[in-house]
Amino acid sequence: MLARPLLLLALLLALAAPAQAQSSGGAFTLEDGNGMTLTDRDFQGRYLLVFFGYTNCPEECPAVLYNMARALALLGATPARLQAVFITTDPARDTPNLTSRYAALFSPDIMGLSGTPDAIKQVTTEYQVFAGGPDAIAQGAMIYLLGPNGHFIETLPGDGAPAILAAKLGAAMAGSR
Repeated sequence: MLARPLLLLALLLALAAPAQAQSSGGAFTLEDGNGMTLTDRDFQGRYLLVFFGYTNCPEECPAVLYNMARALALLGATPARLQAVFITTDPARDTPNLTSRYAALFSPDIMGLSGTPDAIKQVTTEYQVFAGGPDAIAQGAMIYLLGPNGHFIETLPGDGAPAILAAKLGAAMAGSR
């Protein structure tokens, strides 16, 4: 009797997994704190670790950025091989300079990016982040990992222990060479 529900659950999970891998990530044009316009193509050849949030976020965003920073330190990843990016979902408040300075508070290896409301809407659509403003972030504490070719690899939990995030990130990078 228990085998039938487990079989159905396994089937549903198997069908759901490929849709995520094909649907997250994509093109963007944003600005860093130095006023430099960057696109997704500027990161080709490197792994890209992307987290969406905003600088006035009370709990989740700083916790995830802290975990990312610790995981990067544990992993020993350099920006030449892996670039961590924090993209604001509140461009009206989070200027490129503010977003960049905020990300750097956690690690100099985390790049902060912002842009026009249209640019932010476009990138959140590409990544399937539902961001109708700072109070409407619905992606949870997910971090997106893209490969050196710009293709989505997987989402990683940003709310876990940094050592676990570093291990999952390292394994994903080793397995997608």
